[in-house]
Amino acid sequence: MSAKRILLVQDEKHIAEGIILNLEQEGYEIVWASDGNQALEYYSHGKYDLIILDIMLPGIDGLEVCRRIRNKLGTEPIMFLTARDSLDDKKDGLTIGADDYITKPYEPEDILSTVRRSSANRSSTGSWIFSGGRLKRPGDSIRSSARIKKCLKFLS
Repeated sequence: MSAKRILLVQDEKHIAEGIILNLEQEGYEIVWASDGNQALEYYSHGKYDLIILDIMLPGIDGLEVCRRIRNKLGTEPIMFLTARDSLDDKKDGLTIGADDYITKPYEPEDILSTVRRSSANRSSTGSWIFSGGRLKRPGDSIRSSARIKKCLKFLS
């Protein structure tokens, strides 16, 4: 079985290197793009099991990268990993199509558990829904943080 491929879009080299090290140790194959234009180029020529996006990028920002991927009917899970932590930022990211939103500073285990969950849910179909205080996908249920619950409640 081949390694899961992840497109990591992060302009800060030291952060990217740490994420790459942790994910490669877990057996993932990482393709690193350092700006939004490069991310879209790599995306158009490859297949990925997950996309990890920063929002504040040189050139095209992460929100626009996400929007363009979703406009091309891309179904890969997208996780924002960003310093932008306001409720409006999270709402914007989730509204345009992100599946998860993690804010910096973060613990490496936050990323690893989200990546593992994304890989486990890859075969699931349908949309994420917020119901009964939980973030759900048909046949699955995941507890979310209070901030994400508040954001998703606002969206529904």
